[in-house]
Amino acid sequence: MKETALLYISSDAIENYCANHPLEWPERSVANGEGNVLTPTPAIAVFFRLLTKTGDLFTQQAYLSFAWQEWAESRHKFTQAQIDGLGARLYRNFYPSAIDSLHVWALLVETGRFDKCVIDTVADAVGKTDITVWPTLNGNPLRIALYTDNPYSRARTEYKREFRGAAPRGTIDVTLKMDRPKQPGNKRWYNQADLTPIFNALRGQLGATTGPAFAIGGN
Repeated sequence: MKETALLYISSDAIENYCANHPLEWPERSVANGEGNVLTPTPAIAVFFRLLTKTGDLFTQQAYLSFAWQEWAESRHKFTQAQIDGLGARLYRNFYPSAIDSLHVWALLVETGRFDKCVIDTVADAVGKTDITVWPTLNGNPLRIALYTDNPYSRARTEYKREFRGAAPRGTIDVTLKMDRPKQPGNKRWYNQADLTPIFNALRGQLGATTGPAFAIGGN
């Protein structure tokens, strides 16, 4: 199992990048129809390889192009409809998911309470654990699963946990509410208030030593 360390990019920088490169959302029916096939390698791992290679954020189109460079030897195994469907999945499923992982990690870093983050692309593909963080006060690692509050996302999470192996015990679910506007960048964003379950878990680990310094805002 290979772990990939995330680059830290500030939450403001991530939002500003997407504001200047708004996300596109292909039809869900295309992504979940012909695109509902196994990718040659984990698509989230491809995203983070490109991030490591470039050292900066990139567009959905750049991600798509890089993925097919990585998967060049497997391309012949797919029909054109499947290729188009996989492209739709990269755009509307994997890219936003990876951006969310980066953004939530940035929000956590910016609290000053965490000093290490790992994304395990195997755990993401199998058990729906998106990121793991280590508190600066030497607490136990906290495993975090991100998902949007809609029936499709909940069903996908339940499917992964039931049929691909359960998420590790104690995994903390952090939910992106669907009632907020898609901005900036034609996208809904997690905010500090959404991270309350993580801080509640940290309080449980460290008890009264956390004190009032763990108050978080609702940006």
